[in-house]
Amino acid sequence: MGKKKDLSAAEKSEIVQCLGRGMKTFDISQKLQRDHRTIKRFVADSEHRRVGADKGT
Repeated sequence: MGKKKDLSAAEKSEIVQCLGRGMKTFDISQKLQRDHRTIKRFVADSEHRRVGADKGT
């Protein structure tokens, strides 16, 4: 299986919206036709950045 490019801004926005609606990462990956690990990695990285930003305040 070939490696796809990084998530686009539109895909990232869609992931955030889907998470806000309570969708699971596996369901989001099917909707976007992306590997579920890609979605999980984006979510984990986003949470890590948000926690790091919260520590600065």
